[in-house]
Amino acid sequence: MKLYYFHTLSQDTSIYTKIEAQFKIFNSFVNEKKLEAFNGIKSDPSKKRGYVLKINEKNKVKILNNSNKITQVYNWLFALNKIYHKVFVYLIKNNYTHIFIRKNWHLDFFFIHFLKKLKQNGVVVLYEIPTFPYDCELNPKSLSTKLDSKYREKLCKYVDRIITYSNDNNIFGVKTIKVTNGVIVSDQKIVEESKNKRSDVINLIAVAGLAPWHGYDRLLRGLGEYYGSKKSKNLEVIFHLVGDGPVLDDYNDIIENFKIQDRVMLYGKKRKEELDEIYDLADIAVASLGMHRIKIYKASTLKTREYAAKGLPIITSCAIDFIPQDYKYQLLVPANESSIDIEKVTEFYSEIYAKDTKEKIHKNIRKLAEERCDMKIVLQPIIEYINS
Repeated sequence: MKLYYFHTLSQDTSIYTKIEAQFKIFNSFVNEKKLEAFNGIKSDPSKKRGYVLKINEKNKVKILNNSNKITQVYNWLFALNKIYHKVFVYLIKNNYTHIFIRKNWHLDFFFIHFLKKLKQNGVVVLYEIPTFPYDCELNPKSLSTKLDSKYREKLCKYVDRIITYSNDNNIFGVKTIKVTNGVIVSDQKIVEESKNKRSDVINLIAVAGLAPWHGYDRLLRGLGEYYGSKKSKNLEVIFHLVGDGPVLDDYNDIIENFKIQDRVMLYGKKRKEELDEIYDLADIAVASLGMHRIKIYKASTLKTREYAAKGLPIITSCAIDFIPQDYKYQLLVPANESSIDIEKVTEFYSEIYAKDTKEKIHKNIRKLAEERCDMKIVLQPIIEYINS
């Protein structure tokens, strides 16, 4: 039995840490069982010229950038078709029995044909859909969306199981394996009290790709209203926002309009040691505040796992699948377009940190992460299916 891990994510994306974690656990399992795992495609930005999709140094396909969006879609389609063929030949030549595919690109004829050939050659296909339903995230007018809508119903012919983070038993006619997101908790550095922190300041942190469903505009408006109020304030609140994305300009407009430039720290993308230094400033982490915008009311986001593994209390507008609703280290705010009430945030902070030391609180939250969302635990249903 041999497992091939296939994905088309760039190494500079924030989600790539999950890919590394999944592969690490699969590889550990595979080695214990005398199986073999092989890391699939890596797409690396090649300056301004485009992308390179790699299986290995001998097998790679270049995709040149093109200002015409339709041409660019076709460039990707034909490049991926070449990769599908190379992967198929590699799998059959090396007697792979299973393939784990993470959905990242839309469905199209070439991908369905790739699945068909795998099925005809007896390869078991596991297909992970990170977000379902995902139509709300797509542009309904785009060519890629139209292709996806056309070909999704063909998955049932060639996919053995769909890996889902939803509660669906069946997706597009395919039986599912239900899992939750996870991290390798031991790989996450627990927060340490920074020597530069002031005791009269609450530091909030959010790390994200800054899409509309993150909803941090609600928190920024809340901060603007909090500082615009004439009420006396015993605690100062600072928001540390790490990442960039399509709504960053909108966030900058809100910050400027409310004149809260000194209350919001924008860092852009940060990874590893630099990111850990910012985390060490934080008292509370902020999860998504706008999931209702894409009609999701219970989430299994990767970022909440990282927050918990680091030992941070969490603010969220969406129920988090691994956290009990009455969990004392979680502040659940309304899932609507209202500004976040910063007074309630300060009350939440005072309530939890008045009872225990920060070190104890961090350890308690990390323990929950170890028990409920460590990657070894969440991948067990997939591993059991592969081994059945």
